[in-house]
Amino acid sequence: MCGRYPTAKLSWAEIHAQLEGFLEGWEAPEHDPPERYNIAPTQSAPIVIADGPKAAKGMMARWDFIPFYHKGPLEAKKWSSFNAKLETCTTSPAFRHAVKQRRCLVPNRGFFEWRKAGAAKQPVLFETGPNEIGFFAGLWDAWSGEHKGMPVALNSFTVLTCAPNALVADIHDRMPVLLLAEDREAWLLGEPQEALARAGPYPAQMMRLRAVSPRLGNVRNDDRDLIA
Repeated sequence: MCGRYPTAKLSWAEIHAQLEGFLEGWEAPEHDPPERYNIAPTQSAPIVIADGPKAAKGMMARWDFIPFYHKGPLEAKKWSSFNAKLETCTTSPAFRHAVKQRRCLVPNRGFFEWRKAGAAKQPVLFETGPNEIGFFAGLWDAWSGEHKGMPVALNSFTVLTCAPNALVADIHDRMPVLLLAEDREAWLLGEPQEALARAGPYPAQMMRLRAVSPRLGNVRNDDRDLIA
């Protein structure tokens, strides 16, 4: 699974620069995403969605997928959907429509897991390179309804997970689907069959892991010292 990840300091211009090789159009908010080092489910994070055959749009969205057909108020949703399994996303009632029409890229600076260290657990950061922007394969949807008696309209997303590569397997039995640079266009803009064929475990030899601060365990901690 993927339950925490950092984006650090990240601008829409930097995100666009990583994708502009296959884009003819780009739109993003005026203000850059906030600097984040410990993003947790139900919090807001940047994503990139398709905005035409060769165009994309950056936006902020809630990390916990809410399908368009969800009935009742937001607080009535009791099931967790911040991750979706690659192996079952095409048959899951919650995700199958989004696989066909609403795939997204989720910018990141790696992802966290916890390794057993005696009686304690040591958080580690898996990353693809120092200061490199990675992109998870994600699904998104738009939903409108009520939250605590007030009308609300929001976008939300989930991060796909798959079987781990050799590096991650020593710590966890799942990992987020990190896309190689050459696979990002197909995931965002390609046909579903092509997109799914490009998704899978990121090559272990292209990743590294390192220990980070135990303070990461508290979601209220969100500063650059967590990953220094």
